[in-house]
Amino acid sequence: MPSTWRFLDLGRLSALDAVSIPEGMVAGVTAGEPDTLAVYVPTKPFVTVGREEQVRQAVDLDYCAAHDIPVVRRTTNGDALYTDEGQFNFVIVHRLSGAPHGDGVALFETWLQPLIDACREFEVEIRFQPYNRLVRSNYDIGGAHALIRDGVLLLSAYLSVNASESMAKAALGITKDDPRNRALTSLRHEYEGHAPPEPLEIRRALGRAFHKGKEIAFEEGSLTTPEMLAAAEARNRFESDAWTFEVDEAAAKVAATPEGKGIRVWHNQRRNEGCALDLTMVTEGGHTIRDIAITGNALFLQEDGMQQVVGCLRDCYLNPPTVGERILDLYDLHQLVSPGTNAADFLILIGDTIDKMAPGRH
Repeated sequence: MPSTWRFLDLGRLSALDAVSIPEGMVAGVTAGEPDTLAVYVPTKPFVTVGREEQVRQAVDLDYCAAHDIPVVRRTTNGDALYTDEGQFNFVIVHRLSGAPHGDGVALFETWLQPLIDACREFEVEIRFQPYNRLVRSNYDIGGAHALIRDGVLLLSAYLSVNASESMAKAALGITKDDPRNRALTSLRHEYEGHAPPEPLEIRRALGRAFHKGKEIAFEEGSLTTPEMLAAAEARNRFESDAWTFEVDEAAAKVAATPEGKGIRVWHNQRRNEGCALDLTMVTEGGHTIRDIAITGNALFLQEDGMQQVVGCLRDCYLNPPTVGERILDLYDLHQLVSPGTNAADFLILIGDTIDKMAPGRH
């Protein structure tokens, strides 16, 4: 028997509503509301940046200001995303029956499959690309970002229907030589001579795909009062400069620490599929971690997980066994949940940094 989910058609949303309403929905499902699928299209272009991403590195703020493009930090991680009226968006808020396993690929693939099936109804073949992207041939056409909070999954996905590649790259400051410079496409490329599907058509196809592939039935619903209150609280946080630039300011504070009187600043990074970690570490006397900042898009690292790692390493004695013991304690004793990033990622990152501190390798 299919499970019954709530379906919400949110219509057109502003940048702040697009990030705050899902937060309200998470609060609702956590408190007992049904699992929820919501759809919306933006009212105007905006950019969102990941929870641990530095805004000034990921976005062309001057261009966005000149073209009235809001920039908002979301609570999910991942890369900065340009969104406009040419994208169809859906949000899943789902209580997981158990802890997710593996690196998160299966979870993304599971909840993006209905969007793939919906596109096939329009005779457009797209496929899943680990970890969280949808591609047609070699072109990005959609994707998703997610977090898990108190056992509830929040997954936000998008499909480019008639998006502007030039505007997207300009807003994100993507130049010709930028590693992020990938060719983008949208459904309109498949429909020369006539318009691509309307959001209503995509919504209906998506609903059929969920019903068929997931054994899910939908009942039309609406946001509850507690959800709207939670969304309003989140909105107040998201629209503040303190929230938007908190990662930038933290990184700047560490980077500005003077390199003298026994204080040194070290930078390192770790990259693999689904994980990108950037480290700035301040050491004192060559043997103590005085301060540390780790940013990146560690897949599914619980919202305060990065802060837990940073907290456990601050003031730590600077040798691999001591660092390793603290990190393993976080995972083994305190159940730090991060299927896409594990203790080894942090151990390798810190260990490699310590190795580079050897004499002659500064």
